[in-house]
Amino acid sequence: LHQHFSDIDSNLRAWGQFTLALPVFFCCLPWAEWDLRTSELPLILYLGLGIALLGHGLWVHSCTALSTTTTSILSYLYLPLSLVLSFLTLGEKLAGKAWLGLALVLAANALVVVGQSRRGTLKF
Repeated sequence: LHQHFSDIDSNLRAWGQFTLALPVFFCCLPWAEWDLRTSELPLILYLGLGIALLGHGLWVHSCTALSTTTTSILSYLYLPLSLVLSFLTLGEKLAGKAWLGLALVLAANALVVVGQSRRGTLKF
């Protein structure tokens, strides 16, 4: 979809998605069970609006500029990357199933890269 609507500015598309999601968020807010202090509100707004909007804006631009194969590979690397970062930075212990899943996702991505490069269709 992002490549199809590439004539619309990436920032405008990202802001549009956030604008459409914001009313849904506010409608669901009464059912949320958060234990937040008032002093944490600026941080939540910064993370929710600033960092998420920046990250999503970069993702929208990447989906528009990169091939669908490359975008798919990048999106499937989120899970292994988050597991490895949790292990390295937070010291979380990962179960054997998590390591197996991580290995399977990495192997599948490697097979896609090898297969596409052999056919000469891999484009970054």
